[in-house]
Amino acid sequence: MTRTSQPKPLSRTLSLAARRAKAFGVRKQLPVTLTDPQTGARLRVTIEVDDGAIAILPAGYSTLGEPKGAGSPIYLEFYEGVLTLHAWADITQEDATHRIPMTGAQEAKRVRGSAKPRTMLTMHRALQIARTVLDRQVDKAGESMFLHAARVALSLDEGFLRKVAILHDVVEDGPPGTLDALRSEGAEPKLLEAVLALSHTRGERYMDFIRRCGTNPIAREVKKADLRDHLLPERRMNLTPSHIARYESALLLLEHWV
Repeated sequence: MTRTSQPKPLSRTLSLAARRAKAFGVRKQLPVTLTDPQTGARLRVTIEVDDGAIAILPAGYSTLGEPKGAGSPIYLEFYEGVLTLHAWADITQEDATHRIPMTGAQEAKRVRGSAKPRTMLTMHRALQIARTVLDRQVDKAGESMFLHAARVALSLDEGFLRKVAILHDVVEDGPPGTLDALRSEGAEPKLLEAVLALSHTRGERYMDFIRRCGTNPIAREVKKADLRDHLLPERRMNLTPSHIARYESALLLLEHWV
């Protein structure tokens, strides 16, 4: 009877790699710095290379049982004969939380004649589009719509939400064809869906629009930030009582969305 070998546990793979590093030493260390384009925060990362593996050590990140500054939560090696990326996304777990065989990324698997990858719409380009469409328009408080959109974007923490926020008025208040223009710029489907959900269509009752917006989780978060900005004390003084009541009702509905 033939005995089938079982894959080694990933925690065991790490200990083998650690023993190999101790035996032969790390052949090369490459320090690099990653910069968050949104906040400017900088993170020091060390890349360690030996003959059998590449380890990535971001400062402040480690793995269970390793001394401070020594653990490698990202590890690339040949595992069971396959180039594999291991990731330890939970420092309380001994085994790797993710094991990704890289077989599917081989260039030999590229489909011949396939179209070039689409360029994704960047935040910088989204800002340019929003400024072109909105900068000369004013909202109900008499302020530049672009400045309003920028404030809404900055009030959100996550990068994709910020991109949706900066564009949230461009389809509703832009020229015909704006949605197609965003698509041609590389806007992904979920961004287009969120922006459409944030666009109040002609003849649509306002609270029906808010309920439609609420069904899209991304649009719902952006719309809450949008309404909070409209209701800032320095802006609400320029709104009519009916607009204030409408915005407050909409915000209450979205904040208690179930």
